[in-house]
Amino acid sequence: MNYSRLLMVSLLVGVMANSGHAGLVVHLPLDGNLDDVAGGHTTTLTDGFFGLTNYVPGKIGDALKFTNPQGSATSGSTWEIDYVGIDYTMTDEGSVALWYTSESPYNYSTILANSADPNDWEMWVYGDGRARARIQDAAVTRPDVVVGQAYHIAWTWDRDDADPSQATINLYFDGALVESNTGAWVDPGDTVFFAGGNGNDGANAIFDDFRIYDHTLSAAEVAALAIPEPSTLALLALCGLVIVAGKRKR
Repeated sequence: MNYSRLLMVSLLVGVMANSGHAGLVVHLPLDGNLDDVAGGHTTTLTDGFFGLTNYVPGKIGDALKFTNPQGSATSGSTWEIDYVGIDYTMTDEGSVALWYTSESPYNYSTILANSADPNDWEMWVYGDGRARARIQDAAVTRPDVVVGQAYHIAWTWDRDDADPSQATINLYFDGALVESNTGAWVDPGDTVFFAGGNGNDGANAIFDDFRIYDHTLSAAEVAALAIPEPSTLALLALCGLVIVAGKRKR
């Protein structure tokens, strides 16, 4: 028996079995559809009159590209833009992670929104490239999002057990902590949106591998997510190559 070949196959199978993190409750790979492969939550694409969505090559498999006109939802007419809604209520501690590419931002290009309130539980990009996230009042900011560059973004929060009116939030870009802040807690609504929603403006951007966790990811977990995981197909192909190579040596 070729023990080295057996060990390699076992390691690859282990990677496939453990490629996700514990506590992953929503996972939209966005590989040609909006299926939540983690929790099976209902997802809805609002197909606005002026918006456009299409699937394009992403950081991991496919990704979903949004093209929405500026100011199309400033009056609350979100029917005019395209955005995605997920039937999910954020927990007292949790995390959102995704790959994001800005494609001509404007004030205000929505990354994340919530049904609680248009100005709560949100993340957005200004026209000058600043990215910001907040639960309610205290925000965390990345000052320099470059158009056309794919970023891994993670936003985590943790409601204070001693003072439930407060929560600590952290913003990561490409696995590195950008900023932390503490501010007021407000209960989330029962729907999470990305690329628009609840009266917020839309986005000209590409979204990929959208995830929600029911706990605050550690810095190490965020750093691991910022390294694109190989697809199952690629891992199986590598397993096959290992087996074939082992046979040829006999």
